[in-house]
Amino acid sequence: MHVLFVCRGNICRSALSEYLFRDSCGQFASVSSAGLLHLAPSPMDPHYLRLLTYRGIDASAHRSTPFAPDMANQADVILVFTDSQLGKLLEWSPSAAHKTFLLDDFANLADACVRDGDLESAIPSTPENRLATIIANAPFKRPTLPRPQDIPDPFGHSADSYRTCAEHIIRAVDVIAQALTPSDDPSNSLTRSDDSRHSASSEQTIPHSDSLAATNLLGMTSIPPKTTTASTVDTPFGAFPSF
Repeated sequence: MHVLFVCRGNICRSALSEYLFRDSCGQFASVSSAGLLHLAPSPMDPHYLRLLTYRGIDASAHRSTPFAPDMANQADVILVFTDSQLGKLLEWSPSAAHKTFLLDDFANLADACVRDGDLESAIPSTPENRLATIIANAPFKRPTLPRPQDIPDPFGHSADSYRTCAEHIIRAVDVIAQALTPSDDPSNSLTRSDDSRHSASSEQTIPHSDSLAATNLLGMTSIPPKTTTASTVDTPFGAFPSF
């Protein structure tokens, strides 16, 4: 199973999504990302590179890649971030329309399929069958779900823009990863009764990191050099310090 994330430049949204998804689902899925702009290979935005480093994910090798129609042919699902990107991608790869979604839309669909028990009919319960079930149910589920939201490009904008974008992506990727992970897989937190990682009321601990002690992930405020509790950001999404 191959998942492709596509945004504008492949240095912020799609790059962050790729590495988060690989961290959650790399044991059963391949993942890549690309940008609709044909830019020279560039590293990930340093804001999100620091965020991933904080979460224990090394994205230092990332370089932006321009989208090519052949990428769509090889992907089992393509996830984009705005309606305009969806339209542009389908201009170039119209045959991929059935498997191309807004990230927010696909997260809503995946969540609905989990909630309604549709994924239990995916026999055998493989990630590939679970993905196929979500895609097949999309036309029937979508009219009952909230209108999906664009996730705007934070590049060059405020710290709040980066934080809002990251929170949205982390939430969506987490929902999708759980939906694609078979329910009997111990890595799926839905099967672990003692897992409080997704409880909005749970407290998250920020581990000490020498590299992060003096600077916040956006380089704007400080992170204490000792272990502390993150209280300024909602924490259902795992370790996520305040920007």
